[in-house]
This record gives sequence, structure tokens and C-alpha cells, in this order.
Amino acid sequence: MAQIRAIKYWGFVKAKKQLEPLGKLLRLSMQNMATLAFVNLSLFLDRVILAKYSNEALNASVSAGAIASSFIFSAIAVGSISEVFFSRTYGSDRPRDIGPILWQMVWFALMAACLFWGIAGFFSSSLIPTTDHSEMAITYFTWQMSIGFLPVIIAVLNGFFIGIQRFGMVLVAVVVT
Repeated sequence: MAQIRAIKYWGFVKAKKQLEPLGKLLRLSMQNMATLAFVNLSLFLDRVILAKYSNEALNASVSAGAIASSFIFSAIAVGSISEVFFSRTYGSDRPRDIGPILWQMVWFALMAACLFWGIAGFFSSSLIPTTDHSEMAITYFTWQMSIGFLPVIIAVLNGFFIGIQRFGMVLVAVVVT
């Protein structure tokens, strides 16, 4: 009887040790999923509010938002790759090398901001198709591109905190913004 209890106990310990990496992976992935979920939730709520206002405003936001999102989510994808560099550097016990990587990614986010502002200022009328609601679409596109660098900075900081295994900071930053 004692031998059966020992087998059950050691089997549980072995199973628990095998599931530990899965739990860590789940904690890591939840941070990224929460970040993108909050970005998409804000876009969804924006469209719900515009739909209550008028159908023309909703149509304008959908057409302009699709074009703006292609720029913004491309920069978010590049900013999210920073997580790999932070994790490798932290995992190889080189904490002094994390700072330059972080600043390089912050500079990337700021260059994306300049690019987005340039696109919003000079190319918004040529990127938005001419329709009966194109004036509202240009306004929406301009605002979307003007603040589009914020999700990029969030993605970079998300990669930093996940890379140095500070999981709680990411959720706090996502919920606050």
C-alpha cells in the first residue's frame, strides 16, 4: 500500500515538473495576447461609438482604419520581435547588453512615429479612396496615424518586460494605457 502511494506521489511530481514549462509559456503568451486584445478592443469600441453616431462615420472609420492598421500593425510586429533579443540577452546572463537593445527599439518606435506623422500629413488624401464620406475618412486616418506609434511603444515595452521575465508590469502597462 505504501508503495502504491509513493508511485502516485512521484508520478504527480514528475507530471508537475513536466508541466512547469507549459505554465511559463502560458504566462508569457498571455501578456502578448492581452496587449493585442486591448488594442483591438479599443478599435472595436471606437467603431461602436461611431456606429451610434452615424453610418457614414462608421464607413469612414472602417475604410480609413483598414489602411492605417496595415502600417501600425506592421510596426507592432517589428517591435514585438524585440522580445526575442531581450530574452536571449537576459537568458545568457548579459544584463548590461539589454539597455542598448531597449534604446534601439525605442528609437525604432520614435522613427515609426515620425513616419506615421509624415504619412498622415502628406499622403492621407491620396491613400483614402474618394467616396461620399472621404472627408471623414481622411480625418479619422490622420488621427489614427498620429497616435499609431503608441501601440508600437507598448509592443516594445511588452517585449522588454517579458524578455526580462517581469510579467506583472506588462499587464499593468496594458490596462493603464
